[in-house]
Formats: sequence, structure tokens, C-alpha cells
Amino acid sequence: MSSQYHHVPVFADEVIALLQPRSNQNFIDATVGGGGHAERILALTGPEGVLIGLDLDPEALHAARERLTAFGKRAVLLKVNYADIEKILSSLEARPRISGCILDLGISSPQLDTSGRGFSFRDTGRLDMRFDTDAGEDASQLLMTTSEEELSTMLRQFGEVRGARRIAREIIAIRDEAKARGRDVIDVQDIVTVAARIAPKTRRTHTHPATQVFQALRIAVNRELDNLRLFLPQIVSVLEPGGRIAVIAYHSLEDRIVKQFFRIESRDCLCPREIPVCRCGHQRTVRRVTEHAVAVSDAERGGNPRSRSAHLRVAEKI
Repeated sequence: MSSQYHHVPVFADEVIALLQPRSNQNFIDATVGGGGHAERILALTGPEGVLIGLDLDPEALHAARERLTAFGKRAVLLKVNYADIEKILSSLEARPRISGCILDLGISSPQLDTSGRGFSFRDTGRLDMRFDTDAGEDASQLLMTTSEEELSTMLRQFGEVRGARRIAREIIAIRDEAKARGRDVIDVQDIVTVAARIAPKTRRTHTHPATQVFQALRIAVNRELDNLRLFLPQIVSVLEPGGRIAVIAYHSLEDRIVKQFFRIESRDCLCPREIPVCRCGHQRTVRRVTEHAVAVSDAERGGNPRSRSAHLRVAEKI
């Protein structure tokens, strides 16, 4: 296992208990990371069960390959976006029957601590924030072209940032000054300085004032909420009947999308109550295994403080 990428999976026991992997079943780990969940699933699905692990981060995939090397060809690791899951499975030479999937959203500790891509407000240098450094524009490029109004909306919608308008105005001012001096990048500490000045840390929250700003920029750069919305109906489509999907979310925006999707897809009719006869024709596709989100245990929170906000939801395809 790479010493530079060590990630302890959140809800490790709960995911196994709720997904119930068995011998020779095939699973998808849509955000394989360092391979923690994947390793436990592969150990229970031998001797022929396959796990398809997806990730956009090449460092994560390298770590997963090292961790899962003992499973040989049973671990299929691909550098792809999980939002394309139907296309990914269709491209495989032999499309496997899928019995379950784990989707662990958000950002990992190694990406925060060692990637140097600007995910952490302790970083220095260019503000990148891409999971896949080979594709798309990074956060610095985004900030060099966005308007104050667009940035303010981004901060409110993706980070629920207090003082979003003032922070956006300050960032745009820094951007414009950089342009005037011939610079075409925004640095990590440029954002940290603005956030610390306008939204100072409080004793009540005990979080760094830049946390939500960085969250908003990261979500925007990687299109995280869009990807989640695209993925959920696709994964239900590709699962075998009785197959389960487990989703771990770390903030309310992600969790709300998952909660609403599972709630809607567990109902047979979506018509307003005042309509006596169903006109929408909607039929439920899943059963909610967890009626409410599962929170991390006190023991896990104590051993891994970054897991404190995690919520787990599981549904089963009908």
C-alpha cells in the first residue's frame, strides 16, 4: 500500500452488513479511493466475484492497485467518471451481473493532506482542486473567468457560505488585480486570506472559515452534484433485482439528493394527493433499506474525526 495514500474507509462494517456481499457476486465501487471498501467486498465474494473500481484520481487508483493486487483479475480498476456507469459497463468485454454498489462521496484524507492540489487551506501554490488533473479547467481557471454574480451563487448553492456576496466581491478584486499584473492564476492562500477576513472562525462552529468556500469551489470544478444526479438512476438500472446501492455523503447537499431520490423511487405514484386516480404512471424501483440516514458511531468518530459528518443510506432494487 502506498505510504502517500492511506485512507481508512468510513462505515466499513456497516457497508458490509447492509450490502451483504456473498460468494461469486459482482460489485461496483464507484469511488474506489485507496481500496478500503473494495478490499473487504472482494474478500467476501471469492472465488470468482469481480469488483469494478472507478476513480478519477490517478493517485487513488495507484494505491488501490497496490492494496488489491492479491485479488488479481477479480479487481478491475478504471480511471473514469462514475456518472458514465452505464456506458462503462457496456464497454466491458463481458458485462457482469451487478449485485451491489458502494459510492463514497466527497474528498479523502490523502487528497486533503498530501495531494498538493489546493483541496486544503493549508496548501500553497495554484488553486487546482480537480480530482482528475488531466481533464477540465481547474479552480484557478474558473475564478479567472467567472463573474461576481456567478461566484456568489456558486458559494451559496454549493457551500452554503455565509457572506457569499462579500467573499465573491473580494475574490474578484484579487482576480482583477492579478490580471492587471500579468498573472493568470489564483493561489490557495488568496482564497484563505479572503475567507478568514470576512467570515472569521467562531467558537460555535470550530471550523476554519475557508472550509465552506473550498467545498463550494471543489464541487463546482468537479461537477460533483451533477455527477451524483446522473449516477443514481443509472445504477438502479444496471443493478440486478435485489441488488443494493450504499451511498456515503458528507454534507447536506449530497445527502439531500440521495434522500430525495430514494424517497421518490420507493413510491408507486407521484401525483398530488388531491388527484384521486394516478396519472403519472410512475412505478417504484427501489425499497429503502435504511429508512433514515445512518450516522457514524461514537467510536468511529473518535478514531476518525473527519467522519463526523458522514451519513449512510442504502436502497435495494425491486
